[in-house]
Amino acid sequence: MFVSFILTLLLPARLMASSWDPTLLVNTESFQTIDDSNTTGDIELRFGDVINERVYWDRTPGRFRASDDLYVDTDLTASGTLSVEGAATFGSTVRVNNVTYTFPSSDGSASGKVLKTSAAGVLSWSDDSAGGGMSFAEASSYYVNDTGDTMTGALTVAGLTVTAGNTLAVNGVTYTYPPSDGSASGKVLKTSGAGTLSWSTDSTLAGATGATMDVWSVTGYNCGAATTYLGFNGVAFANATEATADTTLRLASNITVTGLRCFQPTDASCLMNARVRKNAANAAGTPNCRTSNVGTCGSSTGVVTFTNGDEISIQLIDAAASCTDAIACYCAITYTW
Repeated sequence: MFVSFILTLLLPARLMASSWDPTLLVNTESFQTIDDSNTTGDIELRFGDVINERVYWDRTPGRFRASDDLYVDTDLTASGTLSVEGAATFGSTVRVNNVTYTFPSSDGSASGKVLKTSAAGVLSWSDDSAGGGMSFAEASSYYVNDTGDTMTGALTVAGLTVTAGNTLAVNGVTYTYPPSDGSASGKVLKTSGAGTLSWSTDSTLAGATGATMDVWSVTGYNCGAATTYLGFNGVAFANATEATADTTLRLASNITVTGLRCFQPTDASCLMNARVRKNAANAAGTPNCRTSNVGTCGSSTGVVTFTNGDEISIQLIDAAASCTDAIACYCAITYTW
């Protein structure tokens, strides 16, 4: 009776009203087994009638669960896989592969920013190009796009420099090109001696000037014999015999020869006469000229018309018997058709 009175004074009413009727257990073992005769329900530890928080074994997935947040004051170590449902929240540092990284306190100020390290683990948001990498748009301003591109300024390719405008530097020499193509087929680029190029008539192989004309050129070797002949069939040898397969060409259309020009570049003592031949004869008015030593000769005063089936060749004569037989020569005619 006296004990009941003392308990009434000392214990709060909430405890006295609890339906829990514990039995004080003194366990001398290193473990305590909590079991339940219900083999289908969860096994739990419940904390408080009011807060009603639990730590329990969830039978369905087979794992321990807590009904509220779990806070660990010191280190938390786990083996196996760590799965996080929802967002994972960290402080400012994350340790990965024994390197501790300190992250910035906010997101980058603009799209495309990258994390840049201080080399001491401190990360900060920075422009992509500042760290050595670059976006495609940034790279396009430094390199030529292989899908097609335009550029201003200089382009250097293995010793070849192309600059904006009309200049081209090759092997240390800068050439200035004309702003348009040549006015006719057969024009050549002529230099001013100071790198300025212009379209011009080929003074070495082209014939005399005139109306709209085409140029037909031929290269010969062994041109210095007493009398030799050049043809236009692609065989680059002079021959002392006319009307052979390599010196005479039979035409398949009508042409009018309006000029002749020949050039021999090697023999300073050679004087060479040159004439256009028609059907193995020197037709009246046929263009003809004489080279002066190492030089060029040309004529636009003679005109001869060839018709379909006529044969055409160029006759070369060592005028002073002073030419070296094996010299090379270059001849061309201008013609209309």
